[in-house]
Amino acid sequence: MTKFMRINGRTNSFVANHLSESLQCLASTLRRWRSGQPSESWEAHKAAIQALIKLPSGELVTGSTDTTLKLWRGSKCTHTFVGHTDFAN
Repeated sequence: MTKFMRINGRTNSFVANHLSESLQCLASTLRRWRSGQPSESWEAHKAAIQALIKLPSGELVTGSTDTTLKLWRGSKCTHTFVGHTDFAN
């Protein structure tokens, strides 16, 4: 069974630029850094990423103006959540 975490308290949108020193958000692309150098990047969404959260498990969740949320293990999308009628943040 898959567990999901509810995130409460958000009342407005934001654009995430850096989650940490090792992960960066550039429009619809995620980029991972190691030792101060980009080590990998991947197209995460069809439109700009508006939210980026790291879960306690180490997985990432991204939300985009393409109205989807995506769950990531490394650079692999393990699930795309659809059904939003506006951008996901």
